[in-house]
Amino acid sequence: MTVPLSVLLPVHNAEAFLREAIDSILAQRFRDFELIVIDDGSRDGSATLLRRVTDARVTIKTLPDSLGIAEALNAGIEAAHGRYLARMDADDVAAPDRFQRQFAYLEQHPRVAVVGSRIHYIGRNVPSQDFRPLDAASCRAYLLFGTPLVHPSVMLRRDVLTHHGLRYEARFSRSEDYRLWTRVQAHGDLCNLPEALLGYRVHAASVTGQHGGVMQSEAGEIQRELVQHYLGRAITDAEAEAHAAIASQVGCRSWDGLERMRAWLRILRQANADTHAYEAEGLERALAIAAFHVCRNSAALGIAGWRAGRPLWRAARPPARLRLRHFLAAWLYTLGVLRGGAG
Repeated sequence: MTVPLSVLLPVHNAEAFLREAIDSILAQRFRDFELIVIDDGSRDGSATLLRRVTDARVTIKTLPDSLGIAEALNAGIEAAHGRYLARMDADDVAAPDRFQRQFAYLEQHPRVAVVGSRIHYIGRNVPSQDFRPLDAASCRAYLLFGTPLVHPSVMLRRDVLTHHGLRYEARFSRSEDYRLWTRVQAHGDLCNLPEALLGYRVHAASVTGQHGGVMQSEAGEIQRELVQHYLGRAITDAEAEAHAAIASQVGCRSWDGLERMRAWLRILRQANADTHAYEAEGLERALAIAAFHVCRNSAALGIAGWRAGRPLWRAARPPARLRLRHFLAAWLYTLGVLRGGAG
């Protein structure tokens, strides 16, 4: 049996939000798909809930033990019959036209291997707006700092994985998607649609909330490998620390921190000028997006810090709402309404 699309939904103790996630998939305007649910050793009521799903498009694959998301997804890939694969997480919600829009985009852009989308956040105390690279050149360069794609938002060509023997790597237990995209980008473009087509839930039990430290460690390994492989530069410990601070979007609380970021971005730009590994405009946009995320968390430097950081991120053209929030926070620190300041 061949279908246009296989949707992979790994589940592990996801009873609280699972029904809403499945309902959002089954309600898609694009209806010609199979939904493969991989129950990765759940011990809550997830299995009972799944047994109540009667839609003929749904296949439930049960793993006897919890093998982790990478192995669960690999099992789903092996079971899939679709030309394209779409990802969903068991606590997220897909917009009704998500599959329709992504399927049409891949049909019209044969060079694109993976297409994601912007997202809107669900939950308390979550970011106000999603901001990430969109075009292929910027997404490829942004891999130097992290994944430009929100994993449960993507749709990809299955033949890119099968023809090149690519799968999720279990040893990257919390950065399995980031690792895969660094491999896939050698065989096709990565990009994002500008619309928010996924509701991304943020809560204490999410992977990011529980395993942020492991994710940063794994991501650091991937980033050092990319810088060395594509830019021909081994990173010193001090440079690795500066790169990690940018990648993790840690705000600068001193002028020294801002200068370290500026200096490291300058080194990356020069390395690319020497190697031509990345399209120049795409690299500039990626560096600017990375710098903006750091600078918006550096409001404690006040309005002077805002002015000093602005040239680093201006090329990113962040959304007006995010620029305004960054500017106002810097003024509040300058006026002393918020506590902070340069050391």
